[in-house]
Amino acid sequence: MKNFIKKNNLDFWNINKKTVFKNLLTFLFLFTFLIAMDQIFKSIFFQVGERPFTGNRVIAFQWGIFGIYSLENEGLTSSIPLDSTGIQILSFFFLIPLSIAIIFSKNSFLTTSSILLFSGTLGNLMDRLIFGGKVKDIFFVGSINNGIFNFADIYVVVGSIFLLLLILWVGIFKDWVIKIISKKKYND
Repeated sequence: MKNFIKKNNLDFWNINKKTVFKNLLTFLFLFTFLIAMDQIFKSIFFQVGERPFTGNRVIAFQWGIFGIYSLENEGLTSSIPLDSTGIQILSFFFLIPLSIAIIFSKNSFLTTSSILLFSGTLGNLMDRLIFGGKVKDIFFVGSINNGIFNFADIYVVVGSIFLLLLILWVGIFKDWVIKIISKKKYND
């Protein structure tokens, strides 16, 4: 296990200050940009309905299966239902390991995926704290009943895909590719 961690630059505790500083700068720049983009787009496109903390539920724009629509969402990405308090607690505890991964990672792919996950989680958590336990969803693909999301949701999905790819690369494909390359060099 120790060799696996060192070999794949996942050893968080043996890290130099330059790496921590670089990761913090990357985090501050990307996080600020991503949160600003999420909140600015929500401010521009989300139209408040008649009651507080609701969207006006009118399609503002539609192009094929993609559109802009103001909907308050109490669940998770794509309107997956879950209790708001549980989501807030889960989000808070999810941010702690992400913070550690961002600061101490020697692997830039892990840092980037963690920043995306952190930004998406915090963007939606901010909405839940400010918007009465609800998230402002503004985009839809397909049906407005279950394909609705915001930029923070995109960050979470893309960050999760990056993390899955990293896990697959480190755990499976990296050794496989190295074996193929070394066999080819040996045969040449």
